[in-house]
Amino acid sequence: MPRRSPYKRGHGLAIEVGATIDETQIERARRVLGRRLVRDGHEESATGRKVTISFLQLEGVRALLPFGSAVTVHGPTEV
Repeated sequence: MPRRSPYKRGHGLAIEVGATIDETQIERARRVLGRRLVRDGHEESATGRKVTISFLQLEGVRALLPFGSAVTVHGPTEV
Protein backbone atom coordinates (compact mmCIF):
# COMPACT_ATOMS: atom_id res chain seq x y z
CA MET A 1 0.00 0.00 0.00
CA PRO A 2 1.48 3.39 -0.99
CA ARG A 3 2.35 5.93 1.67
CA ARG A 4 0.04 8.90 1.92
CA SER A 5 1.33 12.38 2.46
CA PRO A 6 0.92 13.72 5.99
CA TYR A 7 0.34 17.17 4.47
CA LYS A 8 -3.04 18.24 5.85
CA ARG A 9 -4.83 21.47 6.62
CA GLY A 10 -7.18 22.60 9.36
CA HIS A 11 -10.36 20.56 9.24
CA GLY A 12 -9.88 18.44 6.14
CA LEU A 13 -7.48 16.74 3.86
CA ALA A 14 -5.42 18.64 1.37
CA ILE A 15 -6.14 18.40 -2.35
CA GLU A 16 -4.36 15.36 -3.76
CA VAL A 17 -3.27 15.43 -7.37
CA GLY A 18 -2.31 12.29 -9.28
CA ALA A 19 0.42 12.87 -11.83
CA THR A 20 3.27 11.35 -13.81
CA ILE A 21 6.62 13.12 -13.66
CA ASP A 22 9.34 12.50 -16.21
CA GLU A 23 12.13 10.45 -14.63
CA THR A 24 14.67 13.17 -15.53
CA GLN A 25 12.73 15.66 -13.37
CA ILE A 26 11.91 13.53 -10.31
CA GLU A 27 14.85 14.80 -8.22
CA ARG A 28 14.00 18.40 -9.05
CA ALA A 29 10.38 17.72 -8.11
CA ARG A 30 11.52 16.36 -4.74
CA ARG A 31 13.49 19.54 -4.06
CA VAL A 32 10.67 21.86 -5.14
CA LEU A 33 7.69 19.97 -3.69
CA GLY A 34 9.30 18.34 -0.64
CA ARG A 35 6.96 16.30 1.57
CA ARG A 36 4.01 17.11 -0.68
CA LEU A 37 5.38 14.64 -3.25
CA VAL A 38 4.70 10.95 -2.57
CA ARG A 39 5.65 8.20 -5.00
CA ASP A 40 2.87 5.76 -5.82
CA GLY A 41 4.85 2.65 -4.86
CA HIS A 42 7.54 1.76 -7.37
CA GLU A 43 5.20 2.13 -10.28
CA GLU A 44 6.82 3.53 -13.40
CA SER A 45 5.30 4.04 -16.80
CA ALA A 46 6.91 4.57 -20.16
CA THR A 47 6.50 8.31 -19.60
CA GLY A 48 7.81 8.60 -16.03
CA ARG A 49 7.12 8.03 -12.33
CA LYS A 50 3.56 8.02 -10.96
CA VAL A 51 3.18 10.27 -7.91
CA THR A 52 0.62 11.91 -5.66
CA ILE A 53 1.14 15.56 -4.78
CA SER A 54 -0.74 17.30 -1.96
CA PHE A 55 -1.63 20.98 -1.94
CA LEU A 56 -3.41 23.09 0.67
CA GLN A 57 -5.48 24.85 -1.99
CA LEU A 58 -6.31 24.22 -5.61
CA GLU A 59 -4.20 27.24 -6.59
CA GLY A 60 -1.14 25.42 -5.24
CA VAL A 61 -1.15 23.31 -8.39
CA ARG A 62 0.58 26.27 -10.06
CA ALA A 63 3.80 24.94 -8.50
CA LEU A 64 3.75 22.35 -11.30
CA LEU A 65 3.86 24.92 -14.11
CA PRO A 66 7.69 25.23 -14.20
CA PHE A 67 7.85 21.51 -15.01
CA GLY A 68 6.02 22.11 -18.29
CA SER A 69 5.66 18.98 -20.41
CA ALA A 70 7.67 16.93 -17.88
CA VAL A 71 4.53 16.52 -15.74
CA THR A 72 1.15 15.05 -16.71
CA VAL A 73 -1.73 15.59 -14.28
CA HIS A 74 -4.27 12.73 -14.15
CA GLY A 75 -6.71 14.09 -11.58
CA PRO A 76 -8.74 15.36 -9.91
CA THR A 77 -10.74 16.83 -12.76
CA GLU A 78 -10.79 20.29 -11.10
CA VAL A 79 -7.09 20.60 -11.89
